[in-house]
Amino acid sequence: MPSIKQDLVPSSVKNVRPGYPMTPKWITIHETDNFNPGAGAKNHATWLKNGASGLSRGWHFTVDDTYIIQSIPTNESTWHAGDGPNGTGNRHSIGIEICVNPDSDYEAAKVNAAWLVRKLMKDHNILLKG
Repeated sequence: MPSIKQDLVPSSVKNVRPGYPMTPKWITIHETDNFNPGAGAKNHATWLKNGASGLSRGWHFTVDDTYIIQSIPTNESTWHAGDGPNGTGNRHSIGIEICVNPDSDYEAAKVNAAWLVRKLMKDHNILLKG
């Protein structure tokens, strides 16, 4: 069973962690689209923690074949859905990024992400909708 490592973005980094309260209603899953060697969960979490190069970007969890790293508390919204500061994706959805770097096992990363989704659905009473 994987474990979750918390490495939270400081609350002062408002472009990543705006501080808006959130009650999660669903989960949004993306891939990092970063195919550079070494672009695993640790590096993506560090990038967020260091301010995401000043961009308004963020997500709650980064997942690779080895790590699940939480960067934002699940009771806060962040900028991962591309629907603006008041969009329902950003304001009501837990964001997960799956790493796709070539020096990682993508299939194992997907297994870790599936484990995380099941856990979050149970923890937040999020139902599967078809």
